[in-house]
Amino acid sequence: MALKSVALKSVALKSTARNRLVSLVVGLAAAAGSFALARVPLIALCVFVVAGSLAFTVSQARQASREVTDGESVPQIVDSISTSIASGVSLIEAFDNLVAEGQPAIRAKAERLLAIFESDASLEEKVARSKPVLNSREGDLFLELVLIASRRGDDAFTDALNELADAFRNQQSLNRELVARQGWVMATARLGLASPWVVLLLLSVRPESASAFQTQIGAAVLLIGLALSFAAQRLIVAGSRVPRVVRQFAQQDGVRV
Repeated sequence: MALKSVALKSVALKSTARNRLVSLVVGLAAAAGSFALARVPLIALCVFVVAGSLAFTVSQARQASREVTDGESVPQIVDSISTSIASGVSLIEAFDNLVAEGQPAIRAKAERLLAIFESDASLEEKVARSKPVLNSREGDLFLELVLIASRRGDDAFTDALNELADAFRNQQSLNRELVARQGWVMATARLGLASPWVVLLLLSVRPESASAFQTQIGAAVLLIGLALSFAAQRLIVAGSRVPRVVRQFAQQDGVRV
């Protein structure tokens, strides 16, 4: 349990830290560029907030897309493992067959799984170390099934693997459709948030326009515009959010990945 908790916390923290770092770097770069153009600190601050927010949502969207992509390889892995086990080989031999005969897209993952399952660690530790390799809800379920079958010695392991692979394919088809639809809505939200500030920057290139935003009224207009833009973006994101499937078997000590 301790190993699972540490591994999952590490994955969650790395993912969140990466998204925040990306948003910080993009925000600082955009703020520096806007200050070079307009020479108005408040405009640079607003651009920093807007650009950083956009970068964070884009990073989150890419992370969700990667999770869907990672999950798409699992049914192929499960099918291959099921076929190998049905022929009477062990799980390690099944991974070895997948490395030798699998498609290039899944061969790298199969090699990492083979190395993990050939180690001297306990089965629980092997499962915990394998979850970041598959990095998906589907992978979690497959590995938990391996763990259960090992403990119980269930003769129906192959049938369970086949049913699991079919369920994965149906779920992934739905996930791809939802992510595609969400992408259009999110693109519209990002464009609507960024457009007014791009226009503002273009106008602020002129000294007389930039000086107008250095007054109290100009500062108030900027702050109100920033608040409205951010609120509108959050409303659109909330309305278009696709519910994420919780990885129940990748949750320990309140950590979700």
